[in-house]
Amino acid sequence: MNKNLEATQFVVDHADAVHIDMDRIGAFAAAFHKEPIAHWMTLEPFALTGYREDQQLFAQLLLSTWAFSYWGEPKWTIEYAGAKLDGFYGNVACVRRAMEEGIPILDPMYCSSISEDTLRGVFRGNTEIPLFDERLAMIREIGAVISERYHGKVGSLLLMASNDAAQLLDIIIRDFPSFCDTSMYKGREVFFQKRAVFFVMNMHQWLMMRGEQGLTNFDQIPACSDYKIPQMLRQHGILVYSRGLAETIDHKIEILHGAPEEVEIRAGTIVAVDRIACAVRVAPQDVSDVLWISSQKKTGTEKPYHRSRTTAY
Repeated sequence: MNKNLEATQFVVDHADAVHIDMDRIGAFAAAFHKEPIAHWMTLEPFALTGYREDQQLFAQLLLSTWAFSYWGEPKWTIEYAGAKLDGFYGNVACVRRAMEEGIPILDPMYCSSISEDTLRGVFRGNTEIPLFDERLAMIREIGAVISERYHGKVGSLLLMASNDAAQLLDIIIRDFPSFCDTSMYKGREVFFQKRAVFFVMNMHQWLMMRGEQGLTNFDQIPACSDYKIPQMLRQHGILVYSRGLAETIDHKIEILHGAPEEVEIRAGTIVAVDRIACAVRVAPQDVSDVLWISSQKKTGTEKPYHRSRTTAY
């Protein structure tokens, strides 16, 4: 058992507010369709495939860097190509809009010193995007690291990792401090690394969409422990919350990042997805894809997702 799963299993075994219903995991697995499993890159409305290879790769790193905390009242929303977009797809549209407006946002050297005013223009919408200052610091960080250590090429990360998913995950966490995502729970450090996991997932998909072999050891990468995946697991009855936690989430009351309940939700997500993946014999990220994509299909019957203001997810 890898350290990520070992630590999250410890949380699940000692959790007070979150429980995994194994019977519901069995029911979900029995209805799971292995193929075809869609990915956001195959469904998103503003494909990034029209750019040079080095730009496409930097786009994946940039989007993974910013893949956190879009919610709010009102929710940050942009208008692009005649559509109103929020969340991750709004993030993608911001990158495309910036390129169309002549802002070289897929140039690592430019990003290493991008101005505050320029980035505010990139994210312009109905309200300021949450945690703007953190996003500014992060784009400068990844721009500087890619420029200085990797000769401006994200592809060099793949070469250094020998196209191995587990090695790539370790490199991202080592070389980009803003990607580190751990919490303490009852004296144990718990490893989540959601955005780093998301980047590895995207690199695997990017290679597959080019007709190449994906990353090796991809099945060793845990699920993305964000807020939409546990929302869907709860919807399926797989994650069960205590009455107090359920009321907090349903009333959209923010939970402090690192609080025991928040750690239990994220750990339960990773363990539950791993159990499903083992049952249906796919990678945990394949299960994450199915759950996240289902979260984008609003029916009006969904219970809210938990809210924690953090750069982790």
